[in-house]
Amino acid sequence: MRQDHSANLLAVLQGFYAVEQFAPDYTSELIRLTRRSYGALAFSDALGGRGGEAFRVVAERAVVLRPPPPGVIEDYTAELRERAWRPPWDDPLRMLLYTVFQERATQVNYLNTAAIARGASDQPQVCKLTSTQCWRRSQPRSPPTRRPTTTSSSRGARMCLYYFPEDTLAALVDVLRQFAMPSMNLIPNYDVFVKELYNGKIYGSRQYARNVVRSALEGLGVTNVRRIEAGLRRCRLAPDENGEVRNGVPDGIDFPVLESTVRRLFDRVARYETEAGLSDIDPTSFVRNSWPGDG
Repeated sequence: MRQDHSANLLAVLQGFYAVEQFAPDYTSELIRLTRRSYGALAFSDALGGRGGEAFRVVAERAVVLRPPPPGVIEDYTAELRERAWRPPWDDPLRMLLYTVFQERATQVNYLNTAAIARGASDQPQVCKLTSTQCWRRSQPRSPPTRRPTTTSSSRGARMCLYYFPEDTLAALVDVLRQFAMPSMNLIPNYDVFVKELYNGKIYGSRQYARNVVRSALEGLGVTNVRRIEAGLRRCRLAPDENGEVRNGVPDGIDFPVLESTVRRLFDRVARYETEAGLSDIDPTSFVRNSWPGDG
């Protein structure tokens, strides 16, 4: 492992190491919120990951501190463990949607950080190469893809959006209005960490809008958030056929795309059930949801 990374990159790695220390909080809180749902609980239980261990290996190999004095990493970890992350919503649906954007933002952060670590960045202050070297090494690298994300959370969100569009769209708007990466109020010197992310073009408003929000929304079949907001406001006052005031389904959703992705998910589940011998016991089948105006 290289030992000559710039101080800028070391600050970023230390920040991500700190972020990963709160992964147990994230997992345990999701489990608490979803424990009554078998499927949702299984998804939440799988989110723990081992990112913190990976960054600890980096730290212990003298990338965060060269070389780290005895006990420094342990003391820093203990300081972080004195704090705890709390979910921004005590609502499983909003936390599912929050996870869609959080997972995508994490992916963008780590892909861009890895590019810097291998010298494939056009920012010489973070890759410790000359401007020309950084530019040349950065050419083969494509930016994080904007194609629809395929994480477990996005699959769950598609299901919710397909079968419960009104509640899911309202929750989606709430999440987008208030989204912030976890741990931002828990990490020491967080402002330094964020500054290095921005200066190194690892993560900032542009990456968030282009590579996180747009990609995640495309994966959900959402084409226009403003039209969704306007539609929600307009439909809240529209009575249904029984005279009850309820939300309608606003514009801004590509229904064929959403239905196609949900169908594919059910197909995958059916194949697994057949291979595992579960299809004869309690088979899962796709039930089409007819949206207003979808024909």
